[in-house]
Amino acid sequence: MKRTTVLLGSAILLFTSLRSGAQSSTNKPIPEATPQVSGGPPQQTVQPPPLPVTTLIKKTIVFLESDCQHDFKQDAISLTSDKVRQMPLAQQAKILNQLRILTARLRLVKPSMDKLSPEETARLFPNGPAANVGPNEIPDQIDWMLHELIKMTTFTEGEIAGLTQMDLSIIPLDQHRGTGFLVGYPDARLKTLPEDVGPRGFRYLVTNRHVIQPGIESGTPCKVVSSYIFLNHNPDARHTETYTEVDRTDKIFKWTTPQDDSVDLAVTALSIDDKLYDEVVVSTDQFVTDGEVKSRRVVEGDPVLFAGLFIQTFDRVHTLEPIVRSGTVAMIPEGTLPTTLSSKMGHIYLADAHAFAGNSGSPMFVDPNRFAGIISGPTYKLLGVISGEMFENSDLTLSVTTSLSGNIAANSGVSMVVPGPELAKLLDDPALKADRDRQVEAQTRSTVKSVR
Repeated sequence: MKRTTVLLGSAILLFTSLRSGAQSSTNKPIPEATPQVSGGPPQQTVQPPPLPVTTLIKKTIVFLESDCQHDFKQDAISLTSDKVRQMPLAQQAKILNQLRILTARLRLVKPSMDKLSPEETARLFPNGPAANVGPNEIPDQIDWMLHELIKMTTFTEGEIAGLTQMDLSIIPLDQHRGTGFLVGYPDARLKTLPEDVGPRGFRYLVTNRHVIQPGIESGTPCKVVSSYIFLNHNPDARHTETYTEVDRTDKIFKWTTPQDDSVDLAVTALSIDDKLYDEVVVSTDQFVTDGEVKSRRVVEGDPVLFAGLFIQTFDRVHTLEPIVRSGTVAMIPEGTLPTTLSSKMGHIYLADAHAFAGNSGSPMFVDPNRFAGIISGPTYKLLGVISGEMFENSDLTLSVTTSLSGNIAANSGVSMVVPGPELAKLLDDPALKADRDRQVEAQTRSTVKSVR
């Protein structure tokens, strides 16, 4: 996968509609009819057949990765001197050797070495006979080295900002991967050009809060050191086929999360060049609304589709290839249920759709026509965002977990979905609205200036 720079900036873009009968698979206008040749019949540009809705859903997907500072405190708790002494000597020696290799690599990371005193440096990297540790000394040496690693790998925000790509390749990191998707927010104040086939608006990247800040679901958020977005790039001069492009985003994206801390969502403004990337955007016009739910327009049993990251194939494919799964709406509770954010009570939907590791942040679409008495083909709308699953324990009780962890064998097959109306509410956050107002004002000033 190629690392490069995604064109990020103003989120004012044209976006397409996600429908089973969509006429275009990308954010590009439908080609106009060719001019009529004198004396001949009108000639029309042949339109490609509409893409299947599952293909369109796949094209809304991006993959996300959050790399967290590894917490050696947990290792120190599980590898105390007393616990190490109970291990075979060969296992003790293996652990000590692994710690030596790790600390030796960290010598190349300046912020890590700056945290050590001269005495600690001399003991951690001894020369000659001092490097030998007797069998009885190994447990205490392991315990001491783990506490030194805690110090060497605990960085301030300023130190994290200054880490180089080489530093990131050396520092022990815990990788957390999940799914995101593209949403378009129509805005009538923006000018619509004659050649446009859809509304202009603002574009956002949507995912779960626990995808961008792993650990928040258990109340112990990790310290994110770096984060990346994976998108499919169209063929270009160097590539004959679509390929995955990766870009570091922690220094670019500014995420907005709900004021209600039970809502597992996060959004950020995103703009990418539609000529370069193979993507489809979901308009807010296609969200399931509270009115549709209350009027029973969307009901239990309605079919659902979702696409997302399949971690088991992540490192084996050369393009961003989401997995697609299906199911049905299982429950639309009137009250609140425990959510994926520390089991805080909140509004969620349940779907009989088997999600698993990597599906956090996946958009779930529902066909509300199944039981509506409407004679038509499927027309999928955004039901909400997958945030986790119900796991069935050994005593046959159910518990909530995120889709980034857990015993897959105990997955009950019931997924938790943050409702679409919650996402719509977040997109109307005052900070995001103020940013849209600023961009509209800037565009208006630019237009007036060009006319003059």
